[in-house]
Amino acid sequence: MKPKTRLILAFAAICTGWLLLAPGAAQAQACAEQNYIAWPAANPVWKLCWTAPPNSSGIDGSGVDLHDVYYKDVKVFHRAHIPLMNVRYDPGGCGGSDLSYRDWLTEYQAFEANNVIAPGYAEPTVAPSTVCNHPGTDAGSFAGVAVQKLADRLVITSQLRAGWYRYIHEWTFFADGTIQPRMHFTAVANACTGLAHHHNAYWRFDVDLGGSANDVIEESNGGMWAALGEASRTKDTTQPKWRVRDKLNNHVVELTTGAGDNLADTFASADAWSLAFRSTEIDDGGATTGVDADKQHLDNYVNGENIAAGADVVLWYRSGSYHAGETAACDTTGPTMKVVLYGAPPPAAIPAAPSALQATPVVAKRSTLTWTDNSANEDGFKIERSISGGPFNQIATVGANVASYTVSGLKSSARTYRFRVRAYNAAGDSAYSNIASP
Repeated sequence: MKPKTRLILAFAAICTGWLLLAPGAAQAQACAEQNYIAWPAANPVWKLCWTAPPNSSGIDGSGVDLHDVYYKDVKVFHRAHIPLMNVRYDPGGCGGSDLSYRDWLTEYQAFEANNVIAPGYAEPTVAPSTVCNHPGTDAGSFAGVAVQKLADRLVITSQLRAGWYRYIHEWTFFADGTIQPRMHFTAVANACTGLAHHHNAYWRFDVDLGGSANDVIEESNGGMWAALGEASRTKDTTQPKWRVRDKLNNHVVELTTGAGDNLADTFASADAWSLAFRSTEIDDGGATTGVDADKQHLDNYVNGENIAAGADVVLWYRSGSYHAGETAACDTTGPTMKVVLYGAPPPAAIPAAPSALQATPVVAKRSTLTWTDNSANEDGFKIERSISGGPFNQIATVGANVASYTVSGLKSSARTYRFRVRAYNAAGDSAYSNIASP
C-alpha cells in the first residue's frame, strides 16, 4: 500500500505555508499556502493541493498535478493528473519511421492572465486567453497556473508546450460535486500541424473515497453496473460509464466519457484501464525503443491482480482528438466526473463472476464443489449441473461469502457431470465460472 497523508479533520489548518498533518503522519507531498485551495471561501466544499507542471510527477511530467482532493471533507483523489501524452500521424506525416511522438507536460507557454499574485500564480478576474482564443499564435506574458475562484465554479488553467504543440490543461470544479477535467489540443504554425494526426491524453485518477482500501471499479453499459478486474476497456460506440465505489461507505466517483473524445484506434489501443495501485506505476515507464516506442505501455500493468472484491485502485482514462489537417484547430477533450456521497447504498452492481471452480471425485455418491469468491456484493451463488452432455439446470443456491457446496445423489460412473457457478444479487446474475467435472 502507498504511504498517504492523513490530514487533520476538515483539511483546514495551514501553518507557515504548510499543511498541518495528523500526529505521526508522513507528508506525501508538500503543499505550500499558494498551492492550497479551499473553495468557495465561505463554507468550502472543495479543498485540494496542486503542483505546478514543471514539478509534476512522472517521467514526462503530468500537467497541473492535483493531490489530496477533498469534497465536503471526504477524500476523493489521492492524485489526479496526466502522466502520459502522445501523438500519432497518418501515413505521410511527421514523427519519423514510427509516425509518432511522446510529449511532455512540464514546460510552460506564456498566455494572457491578469491579477498575477506571485511569479507563476495568478487569480484572474477575467477569463485567461490562450492559443485557443487566437488560433495558431502565442500571446501573453504570464507563465504559470491561473486559478479563477468564481461564484459558481473553480477553474484551474495552465498552458503548456511540447515543440509546436500547445496543450491547455484545465480543471473545473462545481459545488454539486461535478468535475470537468479538460485537455485542449492545439498548436502554432509548423509544417507538421497541417498533416493529419491523433492526439491522446492519458488521465490517471487515483481515487481514494475516504481511504485507499475497499474501492472497486465498475462499468455500466445500458444502466447495469458490473465490477471489473484488472482490464483495459474500449468504449466503442456504446459510450459506457465507469465509476469507482467504496464498498464500505458507498461513496462514488462516476466518470462519463467526453463528447469530444474520439474512439481509441490501434495505436491508442483502449479508452480506460482498471488497475491495482502500485507505487511504481505512476506513469507507464516512458517511451521505449523500437516499434511503437511512443505508444502507451499501460497494458503491461494488466496482470490479473484481483481488484473486483475491493482494493486500492487506479482508473486510467484516455481522451483524444483527431486533427484532419486543420493547422490551428483547438479540440476540447476530457470526461465529466461526479462525486456522490451516499447516505444509503447506490444502485446495486452486478457481482463479479466466481472463478477456479473445482469438483472432487465422486465418493459415496457425493462431490464437493469449491470456487473463488471474487465479489463483495453478492446475495449468494447459484449452482448449475449438466448430466451426460444435457442442458445445465440450477440445482441449489448458497448464501453470500459461501465458496463450497456438496452435491449428493450422484449416479453411476456411466454418467458424466459438469458443474458451473455464478453469483447473484438484486441487480442480476454474474457471468459463469469455469466448468468443472468430478
